[in-house]
Amino acid sequence: MDTTLPHQQPVKTKRKKKPLYGNAPWYFGFGLLVILAGFYNSFLMQFGTTDNKHQFHGVAALCWMLLLIVQPLLTAKGTLKWHRVLGKISFVLVPFVVLSVCLMEQTMIASKAHYPPNSVYQLAFVDFLSVVQFLYFYVMAIVSRRKIQEHARYMAATVFIFIIPGLGRLLFLIPAINSFNRTLNVSYFLTELALLALIWDDHRSGKIRKPYVIALAMFAVQHVLLNFIVGYVPWEKVMDAYAGLSVFH
Repeated sequence: MDTTLPHQQPVKTKRKKKPLYGNAPWYFGFGLLVILAGFYNSFLMQFGTTDNKHQFHGVAALCWMLLLIVQPLLTAKGTLKWHRVLGKISFVLVPFVVLSVCLMEQTMIASKAHYPPNSVYQLAFVDFLSVVQFLYFYVMAIVSRRKIQEHARYMAATVFIFIIPGLGRLLFLIPAINSFNRTLNVSYFLTELALLALIWDDHRSGKIRKPYVIALAMFAVQHVLLNFIVGYVPWEKVMDAYAGLSVFH
């Protein structure tokens, strides 16, 4: 017979819910540091002397990375109102990011004499697919905004698109990775490893969710194709024609 009085019943404490991706700002912040370190000499140190297209692209990419850092902070603090405000601002920011990449791609092709042979066409291919991936991840994040687990992962997947260029430049500091093609391939390989780690983390948590699987497949396909596009004349002709479009001048 239980002789415990009602007021003596043990009080059940409610377990505090762990914030979704509570460490995300730190990860995105680290990604931003990688990007800034990679572009330190070629962009940051020459920001005042670079042309408007380079500055526009740099600022647009920086704004996107800052948005990725701030949004999970707002979610963790429960200020969902401002999270949604930033979400609406992204409707304007995303077109600027895409436009900045298009402008940089055209500028790069027009100045191909300053790049390693055929590298501009390979980079143009990467940029083209990166824009497609970026738009896909963003649209899917908006579509799944009420499915917070998927929404967060699609947004997180966009960070790899911006990290790869910065990481590639940092890899040049390693003597064994001393060519443009090697840095590009190693950058993709490290990105794929990171996505595999995220998928494994989802698995340990009890459920593998599709955003990282889709992202891994897209980056892997892009990784393979970028090694076959070099020397592909039809692609080079399309890019040369694109570089001559006056609408972007």
